[in-house]
Amino acid sequence: MKTIESIFNEMTHKEGLTESSITDAMTGVLNKGATAKVMKEICDSGQGMILLLDLDSFKSVNDVYGLPMGDKVLVLFAELIKSVTGDNDIVGKVGGDKFIIFFDGLTDPYTIKDKTEYLCNGILEAAKKLLGEDMNIPLGCSGGALYVNGTGESYKVLLAKADSALYRIKQNGKHGCCVYENTENAASESSMIGLDNLRAVFGEEVTKRGAIVADKDDFRVIYQFLMRFVKNSNWDIHMALFTLSEGTEDIDYADRFVEITAPRLRSSDVVFKYNEDQVIMLIMMVRNEDHTIPIHRAMDAWESEGLSDVSVSYVVGSLNEEEA
Repeated sequence: MKTIESIFNEMTHKEGLTESSITDAMTGVLNKGATAKVMKEICDSGQGMILLLDLDSFKSVNDVYGLPMGDKVLVLFAELIKSVTGDNDIVGKVGGDKFIIFFDGLTDPYTIKDKTEYLCNGILEAAKKLLGEDMNIPLGCSGGALYVNGTGESYKVLLAKADSALYRIKQNGKHGCCVYENTENAASESSMIGLDNLRAVFGEEVTKRGAIVADKDDFRVIYQFLMRFVKNSNWDIHMALFTLSEGTEDIDYADRFVEITAPRLRSSDVVFKYNEDQVIMLIMMVRNEDHTIPIHRAMDAWESEGLSDVSVSYVVGSLNEEEA
């Protein structure tokens, strides 16, 4: 396994790059382009674990204390990350407040969860020293991790899996780490179960306020079930597609839209991030409620807490109709 120094040397020799063109000017870690090049090589033959990290509530820091202070928090976070990595580990910045780490040779999920907890607590403590003890923003970090075993799986695929695990932890309380597991590799569950245990096995560990936030597989099952349901009931279920305009910040706007709107919706509604610019919402009808009320609630939440330079448009239609 090559060290970061040898990778630097090879890249600069082959492509005539300087260290300043490879590293992020603010934090000193690898920039997005250099990270992709290094990680592609690691995915071909490396063994260890990838950890994708995202700062929780970081936008609030920028909003309340200003961008210069936000930049200082990012620098502090990068320094904390460096403190939990070794000489053969790789650290890169892949977004505005998103970092990726490759831990060479690491295979223990508990270790990577401990590291995430340390970073989560550490950045809050460091931010309070910088911004003042009265800083009450719930700053921390969430992580999505997975194993790399040298099978040649592409960096793009591995990054998407890590992002999927990160998205799951973001929607389940934040401030933690989720390790991605392929269903075929996961331990099989017992085929014998009693009725008394079903609610504990399939129910939510903690019932959260707002809509269910689904991933692609969850949404497909929910959608197919509801399509069958509306054919055999007098319920009217609507689907809304929200499209976000391109903004100027280097963040995932759809993630931000889901984060803001889901808690404002009913527990019977479903929200799904379709891509970086679009979000889908399934709206279950309540007999005395118009289906536009949840949509207006979502739009009002975005207008009050969203990004001012990003506009949102939407189309909506009934699942009973062929056309929206």
